[in-house]
Order: sequence, then structure tokens, then C-alpha cells
Amino acid sequence: MDVKQVLADAWEAVEGSGVPEGLHAVAFEQAVRLIARPEASSAQGSTPGSTEASPSAPSRGATNPSKGVPVRKPGNGIAPSDDASLIHDEDAFFETFASESHVDAETLRRVYYVKDGRIRIGLTKRALGKTEADSNRTVATLLAGVRWYVNGDPALKIGEVRDAAGVIGYQVSRNLSKHLEGVSGTQAVGSGNDKAIRVQRGRFDEPFQQLIDRLTAA
Repeated sequence: MDVKQVLADAWEAVEGSGVPEGLHAVAFEQAVRLIARPEASSAQGSTPGSTEASPSAPSRGATNPSKGVPVRKPGNGIAPSDDASLIHDEDAFFETFASESHVDAETLRRVYYVKDGRIRIGLTKRALGKTEADSNRTVATLLAGVRWYVNGDPALKIGEVRDAAGVIGYQVSRNLSKHLEGVSGTQAVGSGNDKAIRVQRGRFDEPFQQLIDRLTAA
């Protein structure tokens, strides 16, 4: 089972569990761990030296680690600190991103860049939007794009948007949570510190592409 399938199964389990909406984000993380754990145990118990070729190309979120494209989620626009998640092949990263998002790699490079093996947003606050709400939604959409198209992960926590804003150079207000309810192509889930937005399959592509077009039009 690839990463995309694990995430889809986890979310289906959460939606069918009857867990209150405010706990969806936490329940989703736990479901992912429980679903993925048997595979990890199976892999550890496999015969050394044995391999099994996949009959088809990797789907979204199941990118090839040998190319240096991280399979794990990139957090606040900068990949996690452990070396396993670093981007070792920048061209392969943008190739995957472009293929899944249907935005050419050179255009994506005008918005994102890689530094020290981590993907970052290469825009100023002024470029993000005229108001804080616009800026926050832009950052959220850009982070969700990396998560979804490269890693197959539909969920992005509100705290990651706050952290990314700090990296870019501006501070968010208490209205951040409210602002993210208006991110096109996503659904707000959870509450409090566990509040997140979740990419809606089939509804996120167009808003993401339109945002990239706007940011690179100048």
C-alpha cells in the first residue's frame, strides 16, 4: 500500500468513526500510524536481499526516495530536520511537483526554492496579498500544494502556516484560524491547536494553479 492509499484509508476511517469534528486531526494522525505500522513490521521481517518491483509508476505521495524526493511531509514549508526527509535531488523534486500539479517546473521555481535540502516559499509578504487574510490563505495554499502533490498528504495544520509566516517575515494575528476557513479547495477540520485544513480531491487543483499564475504573472 502506498502513502496515498494509507492517507485515504485513514481519513475514511476517521469519517466513519463518529469521532467529534474537533478531534478529526488527532484521530487522522493516529489512524495513519495504525494503518502504516503493519507494513513497517512486514518490511522488517522480509528476507534480506529480496525485492518486489512495482507493476506501475508511483502514484501521488509515493515518490522515489532514490531520487531524493521526500516522502514525508514538509512541515511549515521547510522539511523536517531529520536527514531522511531532505531533498537530495532538487530537479527530481520539482519534476514530481510539476507532474502532479500540472504546473511546469520553471514556474514552480519562481515561487518555491530549495535551501539546505528543504523546500521554502520564495516570496515577500507584499507579494502574498494585500491583506493579512490574503497572505495567510496564500501561504496555506502553497504549503498544502507541496504536501498534496509531492507527498500525497491532504492535511495541513494551522500552526504550520503560522510558522511559515514567521520564516517569510511577518506575524499572524488571532484571526488566522478564521482566515484559513476561506482557503479555496480545502475544508477546515479540527479545532484549537489541532485545527487544520484538508485538501479536497478534485477541488484544489484549479485554485492552486490560478494562485501560481497570479504570483508569477509579473
